[in-house]
Amino acid sequence: MTGRQFSWGLLVFFIIFLAASGCATRDSKNPGNLPEGDITGYIKKIEWFQNRPGIVCKLLVKGDKKENTLYSYASITVSIETKIFTEKNRVLENLPYESLKTGRKVHVRFTGPVLEISPVIARGYDIEILDSKEGNIDGW
Repeated sequence: MTGRQFSWGLLVFFIIFLAASGCATRDSKNPGNLPEGDITGYIKKIEWFQNRPGIVCKLLVKGDKKENTLYSYASITVSIETKIFTEKNRVLENLPYESLKTGRKVHVRFTGPVLEISPVIARGYDIEILDSKEGNIDGW
């Protein structure tokens, strides 16, 4: 394989990769502020993983697309780097992964490539738990 063939092959691979990822990359650097996010909605389904290093679970979140969100339906991978928190009395409180429960309202921001299909497939940067259908989030 010549250098020119290798370059063309690499170029074709890069174009296919960008097309598959939807050419969308975001990295949130503003935890705690709700005005902008990728999705706000309710957790409809959780799939917990035991044997996937670095991956905690996968969430299916459904909500309404609003001014401060980009999507209304998303499949979100939660990794050991994903931050889970809530705000109480204007103070951010970190929460364990077990706080993620079906029916809870969440505000999620993504990081890295986003596969632009329905539902959107992305990795969670941070997840703010807003409330739950049972009422408040005290007592974990």
